[in-house]
Amino acid sequence: MNIPRDPGYSTAFDFGLGIAKVLGPTTFGMDIVYEPAWSSTWAKAAARTPTADGDTIPAGGKTIENEFAFSNAFVRVGVSHVVGPASLQLGVQVRAYDYHLDQWDNVADDFRRQDEQWMEWAPSWGLALRFPGIELRYFGRVTTGTGRPGVAWTGATLARAEIAALANDIVVPPGGPLTLQDVSVVTHQVSVAIPIR
Repeated sequence: MNIPRDPGYSTAFDFGLGIAKVLGPTTFGMDIVYEPAWSSTWAKAAARTPTADGDTIPAGGKTIENEFAFSNAFVRVGVSHVVGPASLQLGVQVRAYDYHLDQWDNVADDFRRQDEQWMEWAPSWGLALRFPGIELRYFGRVTTGTGRPGVAWTGATLARAEIAALANDIVVPPGGPLTLQDVSVVTHQVSVAIPIR
């Protein structure tokens, strides 16, 4: 996508494989998915810009160049067992995130590399009760891992972050190590299904 003053190109893929097996009243299933992606972005100089090594970047020249590589994957495993009118389910999902950034600052004549990885776990359980004309379902899940990645902005970088937040047409890569706070999210869902004939 081309964003004013911050154009770029992105490529992403999603590869997956799933298997299932039914053994009488028990059903087992598993999904494996790999999601690689690459993104190149850059910032253009609005006017002639001097560089740290004494050179000059012409208007429209690249002041910052970013090369992102994302390598994410997840595995889901679940089992369901039917006992009379009841169906019991158990499952778990594991997600692995891997982000890589190479950045060239052509104004400061500087290069930096940043790698970030983390994992999230989500065990789940459920119960379904089927009666003539109605179905009751309960679903529960706990997601453990990390919250939304962010950067601990301080001092001069705080002003830069505030400016970037106001200018929604500029994508700013992280200016330092990411902060990943441990979180745990519990979800409960109850549903009633009544078929309409």
